[in-house]
Amino acid sequence: MNITRENVDELNATLKVEVAKEDYFAKVDKQLKELQRKMSLPGFRPGHVPQGMVKKMYGKSVVLEEVNKTAYDSIEKYLKENNIEILGSPLPNVEKTKPIDLENESDYEFYFDLGIKPKVNIDFSKIEVQQYKIIIDENVISKQIERYSKTYSERTNPEISESNDVLSGEFVELNEEGSIKENGIKNITSVAINKINGESRNKFIGIKKGDIVKVKPSEAFENTTDLAYMLKIKKEEVENLKSDFQFTVNEIIRFVPAEVNQDLFNKVFGEGIVNTDEEFKTKVTEKLEESFEVDTAQKFMHDTIDELIEKTDLILPDVFLKRYIMESNEKVTQDIIEKEYEKYSRSLKWQIIESYIAKENNIEIKKEEIEDYIKKYIEKQWSYIKKEATPEETAKVVQSVMSDKKQVEKIYEELFDGKLKVFFKEKVKSEIKEISYDDYIKLLTEHLH
Repeated sequence: MNITRENVDELNATLKVEVAKEDYFAKVDKQLKELQRKMSLPGFRPGHVPQGMVKKMYGKSVVLEEVNKTAYDSIEKYLKENNIEILGSPLPNVEKTKPIDLENESDYEFYFDLGIKPKVNIDFSKIEVQQYKIIIDENVISKQIERYSKTYSERTNPEISESNDVLSGEFVELNEEGSIKENGIKNITSVAINKINGESRNKFIGIKKGDIVKVKPSEAFENTTDLAYMLKIKKEEVENLKSDFQFTVNEIIRFVPAEVNQDLFNKVFGEGIVNTDEEFKTKVTEKLEESFEVDTAQKFMHDTIDELIEKTDLILPDVFLKRYIMESNEKVTQDIIEKEYEKYSRSLKWQIIESYIAKENNIEIKKEEIEDYIKKYIEKQWSYIKKEATPEETAKVVQSVMSDKKQVEKIYEELFDGKLKVFFKEKVKSEIKEISYDDYIKLLTEHLH
């Protein structure tokens, strides 16, 4: 076995893999003997089919399998021993590799292309990211209290509909004469009046249970997905829908916001935790601070990642990676690659940078940390019912969660992100700027666009 490396450039290389007959012959022989032992053919006792016949039937496929396995195993060993980090997997170079002659077992040569992982060099003195602190004023507090009132609103059934009500009723398709269409569309659903377009909306205001409204759904509703759901038809059918419909009101539903009183205090924060308007405002402010701190920390994280990707300026073996994506997934077309590659490239760059930061700064998550996270979560859940879990109960839940790979991965990511945020706050140059809630939302919206 011999492997030689030819560097195309800093990010691309080709390996020449020479597989000698002695590298795979013994493995092929062992495989054929195993097949012979298990084989059963008419005229022969089980396990006594002649070796020559076994080789004639399966020799070529076994040779191909063992030669390929030997080649890939040797590449893996070579990369590890030489500390070569690659992106994706080695790809066969079909132009340089000659077809395998399976008729004559001999020495073989294979060529594989590699995409080399770029080296990372981060100078944190050049990384600057703005942090934000959202100002919690009376307006922000009032809006949050309004949201609580709406969350715990009371459902009522008024006699006459208003602009913010929801109507439950039945849509029935009409023919050109205005009569009910035979075998037409018919469905019972709910309609939020404030979701209906201007002129059509007025028809639904000031009506009562049992009233019938004539409407053209294609004009009354802009959102085709919502309309398809309301009429229980396919989205494609909505695009060709021109008919008038009648809507019969079965029920008028109005949600009346809860009054700001002790009942609301108890529903939001628990029985007896808050007892006055002033205490309620104070508690609301505390909750807003907690929420905004999480939001701004997340933005700081995202902005830091953007800054690191931009300032680190990693160059990837793009041609190799596009080819790797194509050969790894038969459903991927060239058009899809061209449309999605920039997003894929950015994600890969961050993976490389993140891995480098974690390795260089010993950022890791141990099994004990995951178990401790689960224990704390259990304690928090039991505190809601004012009880304590026994050590046996806790151990049982911990064991159950630890056996769930997806749950463990989710916890790992959350803990790792937490450590990364702490690291960034220590390393990244940053100033805290106070900003109003409205300006902060505007900032996020602009960033998305």
